[in-house]
Amino acid sequence: MNPFVARRSRHAHGFSLIELGIVIAVIAVLASVVIFGRGFIVAGRVSKIVEACGTIRKASSTYAGLTGGTIVTAVPATQGLQTLRQRQLLPPAPAGQAEAAPWCVAACPSDGSAGTADDFSIMQLGLEQVAGQNNVGRQNAVLIRVHTSGPAQAQDVYNSVLQDPSYIQIGADRIIGGQTCAMKKEPTTEDVNLCFFL
Repeated sequence: MNPFVARRSRHAHGFSLIELGIVIAVIAVLASVVIFGRGFIVAGRVSKIVEACGTIRKASSTYAGLTGGTIVTAVPATQGLQTLRQRQLLPPAPAGQAEAAPWCVAACPSDGSAGTADDFSIMQLGLEQVAGQNNVGRQNAVLIRVHTSGPAQAQDVYNSVLQDPSYIQIGADRIIGGQTCAMKKEPTTEDVNLCFFL
């Protein structure tokens, strides 16, 4: 037997099928954690936005109570956050920003600003009296303009509130605070307008 061939076979290195299978399994587990983990993160952000909408609805009801129970003068969507913050019904704007600045709810940049590509925030809100349920009487209502990280996330937010009994989805599109409500329409951008009776 040739001594060079024998020496090479004693020092030959490589991966066995078992080692290769273990590496592939570890990679598959890590990939699934990343894929499913992102879904849980987005679901958490959607939940935070829905919770923030509930906070805004309570604050808006309180505001209506402070003004005699009826929103006589419509509050434009560009001034709603400022109006409720001035009454200390919502968290204050981040330091150095105007009271009308968006309210960043999830995935906020370190400076507290909102409206960036990846954050979930309340951009505007309007308050007004509109035709009530089944177009009977007048009822206080709030429009909440939500910004998400993409159309799919906006759709998730929309789907999360669609079954809420206070969600306005009857009749023609309504204008609240100068903005059109999204009623029975799927969002096509990262922003969606949600309207609720108070």
